[in-house]
Amino acid sequence: MTPAGELTTIKGDTKSIGGRQREAYRTFTHHEVDYADGTMLYLLTDGFTDQKNPTGERYGSRRTGQKLQQIASLPAARQAEALSREIHLFRGTEAQLDDIAIVGVRLKVKHGE
Repeated sequence: MTPAGELTTIKGDTKSIGGRQREAYRTFTHHEVDYADGTMLYLLTDGFTDQKNPTGERYGSRRTGQKLQQIASLPAARQAEALSREIHLFRGTEAQLDDIAIVGVRLKVKHGE
């Protein structure tokens, strides 16, 4: 998420990082991204986007992106509170289906190096 609120999504590989693996060595796609000072980088598992509400509707990627755009300028603790509140309100009485992990990092550009 750029400081101007532009969202860019980089799709991850479909292979999991953990768990049982048949390969001795697993490779993943390498991505390099240019960013501006203050850009927010979010890494998340599919547990957030795949969460369903009582009518069976998934939270989804589009809604996740919109929520991240709304909260990106907030301090980290407030972002965490907002995301937790959002998914709890969305799922209502529906059980949590999967683990949910979200990491947010505000990137800084080092000047003079």
